[in-house]
Amino acid sequence: MPSSLPRRRCSGWRRNRSAGFLLANELDAPIHLPIPLTEAFCAVLGRYLSDTFMIDLFFPGRSVTFDTSLTPEEVTHRLQQDITPPARPFLDRRTEHFQGTFASGRFQMMRIVKGRNSFNPVIRGQLSQAAGGTRIEAQLQLHPLVIAFLAIFTMIASRLASIAAPEFLAMPAAGLAGGLGTLTLLVLLFAALANLEAGKSLRVLSAVIGTPPVQRR
Repeated sequence: MPSSLPRRRCSGWRRNRSAGFLLANELDAPIHLPIPLTEAFCAVLGRYLSDTFMIDLFFPGRSVTFDTSLTPEEVTHRLQQDITPPARPFLDRRTEHFQGTFASGRFQMMRIVKGRNSFNPVIRGQLSQAAGGTRIEAQLQLHPLVIAFLAIFTMIASRLASIAAPEFLAMPAAGLAGGLGTLTLLVLLFAALANLEAGKSLRVLSAVIGTPPVQRR
């Protein structure tokens, strides 16, 4: 029995010089995707991948700057209210967001998390008077002991991967290639995890100060 519904077919992608990309859906209804939109998507994707796999949290550290209209005294008060000393084991009832120290306009702290998180960065920074308010300069970096542990773990894992397949090692320079490949993958994985935690810490710090960072380097 013939159907009264329109025939469904997919004509795929077609090039349209005046409108960019033209996509025909299953009912042949065209959907225009302008070239500027495509370029913007690629730019956002590139920025995301760049931010995700940056390794500056290992060395030398990621520097960020906050500019706020608050006075240094107001910023000091906000930070003092949200930075607490490390808690005793099994007695953590803190409501603050950071643990560490703050004195004479300088701070060293870490975001408070439940359990252990090796990728939670240390934040060091200082306040200074600026035109119209206060400037907060901070640097995020993984703890040196964590960096040392990750370096040792990465070298051991890359070595094990290079000798895991004897038939692969028979190929010229296979052991070196396997080790370097594993090393690269682990570094990218650790960088992604570290950047995820750094992003969380910056969002919390921005909420405490009341403004997002204006500069990152």
